[in-house]
Amino acid sequence: MNYRVFKDREEAAEELAEKIKSYLISIGIREGTEEHKAIVVLAIPRGGVITGDVIASRVKCDMDIIVSRKIGAENNSELAIGALLPDGTYFINERIANMLNTPKVYIDNEVKIRKKVIE
Repeated sequence: MNYRVFKDREEAAEELAEKIKSYLISIGIREGTEEHKAIVVLAIPRGGVITGDVIASRVKCDMDIIVSRKIGAENNSELAIGALLPDGTYFINERIANMLNTPKVYIDNEVKIRKKVIE
């Protein structure tokens, strides 16, 4: 697999925005149509907001921010095994969690802690 290193998030967002615009055209969604007006870029705080803002402005659509918290691995909080949304919904990368033998009780506890942080 080939990887590309971008100068910064803005450069990456510019390239992604062009691909999104091409995709939208390929499926028949043109700027100004009802389908186009329904497009919303959802961004998560920190780097995602920068990226989302560039994409939304290039694609000419709305952007909204989703507040979420990372659920870190038991022995490495920087390694994300999942994410929690304000309504308590959470997503776990089962492949990584299983590979690390992450106990369900650990995940449940982290969800409680992160939910308080979001609130």
